[in-house]
Amino acid sequence: WFDAYKSLITEQKIENHNTYNMDETGFSIGTMQSTRIIVDSTLRTRFQAHPGRQEWVSAVECICMDGTAIDPLIIFKGQNILQSWIPKEVISKWHFSANTKGWTSNLHGLEWLKRVFEPSTREKATLLNGQLQQRLLICDGHDSHISGSFISHCIQNRISLLILPPHTSHVLQPLDVAIFGPLKNRLTTALSHLNEAQLLRIQKSEWMDAYIQARELTFSNLNINSAWRGSGLQPLQPQTVIRAATLPTTDAISERPHTPTEHDIFEKVFLNSSPPDFQTLHKANTVLSSTISRGILNTPTKRYIHKLADETERLNTRHILQQRE
Repeated sequence: WFDAYKSLITEQKIENHNTYNMDETGFSIGTMQSTRIIVDSTLRTRFQAHPGRQEWVSAVECICMDGTAIDPLIIFKGQNILQSWIPKEVISKWHFSANTKGWTSNLHGLEWLKRVFEPSTREKATLLNGQLQQRLLICDGHDSHISGSFISHCIQNRISLLILPPHTSHVLQPLDVAIFGPLKNRLTTALSHLNEAQLLRIQKSEWMDAYIQARELTFSNLNINSAWRGSGLQPLQPQTVIRAATLPTTDAISERPHTPTEHDIFEKVFLNSSPPDFQTLHKANTVLSSTISRGILNTPTKRYIHKLADETERLNTRHILQQRE
């Protein structure tokens, strides 16, 4: 990824003020209704209640390596956009669209590229002699970013696409590294007075007011520069990101050749979050009973007992809920 980035900006002579990262992020708004959430009361974690029947709103955002951002495209759920949804301070600056889901799509990806990105960045990329410089757009491999129409429009307007490797946006995409997290935290804070008031419904206009407030605090020059630095692109420091993303090495004990034992069955019972297979569970419990009767509580046996205890509590909780239902 970093070699491809370095090679592209060198070959195309792409400058910082022509380097961009775009992505969409989603937000849920909707009707408040009573619900039941079970959490661990011993955790020192603050939870935020969300509306029960969800209505989705998407925001397509884009930041530049020079520390600036371009105005977003907001996608509402609806057949048409009502003027009452949009506050006056952004109605002539930001861009708005709607569909039946409130999600981004191939059509909205192309709409953003044509209506928002290309016009907003062309002037900065145009030299005094009228020549258009090459622009770089970094994005993930979502279908809406790699459709034929999207790629064709980029080629026609001197826009180079650089697609992030799969499952790496949390460490390689600037928007994910230092923008979207703080944005959602500030949006939660801006909406907290509405949630505390236990309103039956959050209106689109109220959500927009909160988003404007949260975005203004988040999309600062300092945060945007931090996003590019955190993703290892400006300054170009691949090893910083690679070291941070590398899993810790396993200890020497786990790397030794493993001699199969009867206790290996313990590790097969809770391989995933689904209910354990009955035959595997029965076999493991038989080994457990035999081990206890012999008075041998080795490490695999102790781990298995702890997992059994946890799973018993989860099953009991699920049973109580089903009875109440």
